[in-house]
Amino acid sequence: MIERATREQVPALRMLWESVFGEDPAFLDLFFARVFVPDNTLVWMENGRVVSALYVLPYLIAHGEENLRAAYLYALATEPAWRGRKIMSRLIEASFDLCAARGYALSMLVPAKDSLFGFYRGFGFEEFFDRVRVEKTRAELQALAVGCEPVKLVTASAELIWRQYRASPFCRDGCVVLTKEQNAFYIDNLRAEGGDAFVFTAGGAPCYALVSCRDGVLTISETNAEARELGPLCAALCARFAFERAVFLQPRCFGKLETRRGRRPFAMARLLQDVEIENPFIGRVLL
Repeated sequence: MIERATREQVPALRMLWESVFGEDPAFLDLFFARVFVPDNTLVWMENGRVVSALYVLPYLIAHGEENLRAAYLYALATEPAWRGRKIMSRLIEASFDLCAARGYALSMLVPAKDSLFGFYRGFGFEEFFDRVRVEKTRAELQALAVGCEPVKLVTASAELIWRQYRASPFCRDGCVVLTKEQNAFYIDNLRAEGGDAFVFTAGGAPCYALVSCRDGVLTISETNAEARELGPLCAALCARFAFERAVFLQPRCFGKLETRRGRRPFAMARLLQDVEIENPFIGRVLL
């Protein structure tokens, strides 16, 4: 039976999440304290117990004078013993009714693996958002930094990142844009996982970078730096962090050839209203 979740079910929801995804408890603490809304969460109950859940997270898409409302279906999970009974299929269908009642223009999700793209097509989802992922070795970043003075990376508040983010091309028409609260949650979670948010100036331009380093991999999950700022940024990253390779997500600082090579289908969407979205772009969302 499909129901809306309750706050009393949080322990059960956490247990289901951990059993399916193996999530970091610190992330779940933040999620259930600041993102979880019972009325946005669909659960399947069996004998008074949660056996499947789907979270409908509200996002916005920049679209002319008024932003479109969008639903992001997140952390779709079913207990292994209850799989194969079309429970999640029913939760997904029920989410469309919820989205339609709330005036969402589209529903979107990120398949956990490539094999799931076909599964979600069965619900009317289509590949909608690409993601660019550019990988470099440390030696390659050092080569890009030759002759460049490293920028000064200054730890920044969520408020400062928010102001620069809102002025960036990541908020143009067609982009999934974060609210101020979503931006703050992302920064807090980044720091809880050992990463940090920095601002810097290169060539007079104000820039920011969201960076984490784990197991020898440096991840720049978002930066508004352009090509002219890449060398000084690489110099600073090499000086500050110990890593073997670096991953840039949705970067603007690489040429068209590298961007094209690193582009892959990433998120799917199902339109719920008759709208046109040009150059759809998705950056920071919960994964």
